[in-house]
Amino acid sequence: MIGVILIDDAPVARDYLAATLDSDAEILVLHSAAAVEEVMGILPSPTVGVVVVGYHPPTSNGLDIATRVRSVRGVPVVLVHHGWAGTEAASDDLAAQPQAVGIAGVLRSPLGMGRAAQAGFGRALRAAVRQAPAAMAAQMCRAAAR
Repeated sequence: MIGVILIDDAPVARDYLAATLDSDAEILVLHSAAAVEEVMGILPSPTVGVVVVGYHPPTSNGLDIATRVRSVRGVPVVLVHHGWAGTEAASDDLAAQPQAVGIAGVLRSPLGMGRAAQAGFGRALRAAVRQAPAAMAAQMCRAAAR
């Protein structure tokens, strides 16, 4: 079982992500929070396997949150980019920095889109969470080999 913490400032996004992940028997949502400060105390727990973070300017930046998460514990982070909150700068940040801050996957949220997009996102999110620990291990091996 993979324990997941969700961090997103939008309650509807947190609820949607939790429901999407809870539909997978291999994934357990341990906690859902609006801000990284709310989960700093539970991040060190060995039950936390992956953190799912929303990239949500202007209040905070998903890459900054990923960096803070990884400073407490080296768990992989899956970043969900909400299209309506995205800017050119956000897209540039996502393209340039994900592996440097331990992001194992980047997905664009389908909130506000049709059922087919939501179903595809759900499959992709669950797969990203299941694959994140192995993806993170591969990134660390590549970095060590350099």
